[in-house]
Amino acid sequence: MHYPDLTQKLKVYVKATYKDYWKDFFIQNMKKVDYLEGQDDILEELYYFSKMDKVNEGEFIVRDSEPCKFIYLIGKGKVEMQILDKQKGDAHILDALYKGSIIGMYNVIMEEAFLYSAKSVDTCIIFKVEKTILESKYF
Repeated sequence: MHYPDLTQKLKVYVKATYKDYWKDFFIQNMKKVDYLEGQDDILEELYYFSKMDKVNEGEFIVRDSEPCKFIYLIGKGKVEMQILDKQKGDAHILDALYKGSIIGMYNVIMEEAFLYSAKSVDTCIIFKVEKTILESKYF
């Protein structure tokens, strides 16, 4: 590189002036997790390791009894948390989650399978952070 000082100055300038809505959203909402509060550098790194996905209406994000492989952050849309009455085959809605809600944080830490299903009510945008990335870098 012929101009290392210029390159560094440009990186600093871009970071200070460019506003990335999704990155800011991700960091602000992941701060809700007690052990990530005040960890902006880690959260920024997690953002770049995350994957943004579109989930269509009626699709499951997680299913009851599945192992937890990701932490999910809802960026847009509505997700219903459900449990299945296995005798009747009926789903019972426990709660509705919206933009800014996090799914799977407890399951990742406790290394437990999901005890519920999460189903999109409308088209959703979600961020997925792999459990293996969290384990290898932060746990």
